[in-house]
Amino acid sequence: MFEVRDLVVKYDGIPVLKGINLEVRRGEIVTLLGPNGSGKSTLIKAIFNLVEEKEGKILFFEEDITHLPPYEIVRKGISIVPEGRRVFVNLTVEENLKMGGFFNDPNYEELLADVYYTFPRLKEKKDEYAGNLSGGEQQMLAIGRAMMSDPILMVLDEPSLGLAPKILIEVFNGLLKISERRQISMLLIEQNAQIGIRFADYIYILDHGKIVLEGLPEDLVLNPEVKRKYFGM
Repeated sequence: MFEVRDLVVKYDGIPVLKGINLEVRRGEIVTLLGPNGSGKSTLIKAIFNLVEEKEGKILFFEEDITHLPPYEIVRKGISIVPEGRRVFVNLTVEENLKMGGFFNDPNYEELLADVYYTFPRLKEKKDEYAGNLSGGEQQMLAIGRAMMSDPILMVLDEPSLGLAPKILIEVFNGLLKISERRQISMLLIEQNAQIGIRFADYIYILDHGKIVLEGLPEDLVLNPEVKRKYFGM
């Protein structure tokens, strides 16, 4: 469904991503793990065509979307939950959600109801300003906003960042609901290996701009070197 082929990204001529290949199938949750500086954020920028020096291809249902403008990529069915949530703090919860569905008027009410079903807290606080929400509630709102574009693939950048353990599980259980109920595929970019393993169908490990390992979670966690170096186990 979604495929990155031989992706190279350079900054001022210096390679940051060095031939990345990865794939996400329909209904699958794929986790990309990697330490700080490994190139995770650059990969997200490349997917949404926010980098200048780029080689290789990004395919969505076999269509080359490598050089489409970001808004066209969203219209094709790929949404993003950015690192740090980036909600509109001076807008209400429902106004934030409306921003996410700005080109989806025919399905607006259905999508809104689905967001509230997934995250009941948001319905309770729909008239509150987003800036007054807790960090976990803002993360739910960022995910809900991404749902409002009715995506086929959702790209999530460090969704566990800064969340307390109880809220973290609530957020990720919401993601599982979304994936299972709406058959939304997910590319989960994470530094938190424990949470990344728990919710993934397939894992890629990025280090120094390269995919150094990939496989099923149950296979990778059996490798002592992988557990020590990447999973902190």
